[in-house]
Amino acid sequence: SGSIACVYRATLRSGAEVAVKLRRPAIAQTMAADLALLRGGAAMIARLPVLRGTPVRELVDQVCDAVLRQLDFEREAADLERLRCNLATVPRVRVPRIHRAQCRATSIVMDLIPDLDATSAGRCGTADRRAFATATLAVVYQMLFVDGFVHCDLHPGNLYFTAAGRVVVLDAGFSVQLEDRMRR
Repeated sequence: SGSIACVYRATLRSGAEVAVKLRRPAIAQTMAADLALLRGGAAMIARLPVLRGTPVRELVDQVCDAVLRQLDFEREAADLERLRCNLATVPRVRVPRIHRAQCRATSIVMDLIPDLDATSAGRCGTADRRAFATATLAVVYQMLFVDGFVHCDLHPGNLYFTAAGRVVVLDAGFSVQLEDRMRR
């Protein structure tokens, strides 16, 4: 469960078990109101003499736009597919497959990856934790320096380590394409 959506286990007619990410009802209106307050506060703060010349409003606008892009589940499904393709060559890494035909504007249907547990890495031995760290660094390296397409929200709710020794990357709602100059 997150602020924008909740994820549920479901079974397709084919019998495949999937995870369904459903956008919360009325979250777009709530976020728009919250971000309007943030923008208003930035406009007031930007008037302070000490901040003259600092692009406070522009920075807040960029953050607000990035937050609002997380409501676009069609873009997120495409971004998750892109991450899956980009990270397919990285050993020990898994990104769930999207079930495009079942996705809608307010839902994403993807492969269920069973038994995800945010505490599993802590229960592993030193060698396994090193392997997880190595695989995670390989993911970050691939995103930043090879593809330039970056998942910007790799926290314990979006990055898991399985008992089978795999790194699982979820939720591409906050992903960006770096300019070539930046990637280089």
